Amino acid sequence: MGTGAFTSVTANRDAEIDLEDDANAYLALTPGNDNGWAASPTVGNSANGVLAIEMNGQSQTSGGTGVNADALSVFDDVFRIGNQADSGKQVWIEFDEASGSTTNQSNINYKARTDFYVGSHQSSPPLQRPSNSLVGSSNAQTVGTGNNLKVGISIDLTGLSPSDYATDSNGNLDTGQFLRDITIHAEDVSGSGT
Repeated sequence: MGTGAFTSVTANRDAEIDLEDDANAYLALTPGNDNGWAASPTVGNSANGVLAIEMNGQSQTSGGTGVNADALSVFDDVFRIGNQADSGKQVWIEFDEASGSTTNQSNINYKARTDFYVGSHQSSPPLQRPSNSLVGSSNAQTVGTGNNLKVGISIDLTGLSPSDYATDSNGNLDTGQFLRDITIHAEDVSGSGT
């Protein structure tokens, strides 16, 4: 029998925002407690047991269908990245913009306006973007065996007027997706994995 050890994991997943994995994997992806409604193994197009992040109205428990225009939206503890292997891991996230969506129609750089962060943001006004980013290898966080990271999502659309957004043929705000392909990296703390 194997020990359950792994050297590194790179998980490429679709996004609406979507990401996929299993709660029982060595790198566990599970819904958070605060805003886990947006990251469920049963919402939208995901299969049972496969985690999907969907802030698009697909969640049965969410009344909204997306984030606010001209606003900073911050969601603490959307999902958790757990280490169920037998050694510590360095974990970070990368993601891409969707093609053929709101981004390309209006040239808004959603990637620069979106962040995945660890822990909780400050709650006292004025609300600011979280400073504890998990995006990019330079922001990697160590996750010990049996521990997990609480991952939140912030989307900063402040300063954009309705004319900055694409509209449909009826002049309504485009509600297309703007993020896809979230990649969660995990490698040995020693750096021996790739």
